Amino acid sequence: MGKENLYAIETARRVLRALAAQHDPDPADVQRLRQLAPPLAQLPLDELAAKVMQLVQMISATRIDIGCNPSTGVPSIKTTVRFEALAPTEGR
Repeated sequence: MGKENLYAIETARRVLRALAAQHDPDPADVQRLRQLAPPLAQLPLDELAAKVMQLVQMISATRIDIGCNPSTGVPSIKTTVRFEALAPTEGR
């Protein structure tokens, strides 16, 4: 998982922790979440944070390979999704 993806997850976790403790989350964290998922920006903060975490996990589990078929010379795009990376694990 890339550094930017980890930062997004940590931001979402901070917001969720603040909400769970019945505190206002850091406005910078809230703004960051809204910038990460503009179409979802109007969701309640807990839902927004959860969606951002889901999106980051989906992006991290997707691999795109762009190549060229050596026998035909035709460009190809292959997308692979690791479903085990998306499955919930116990203890989370």
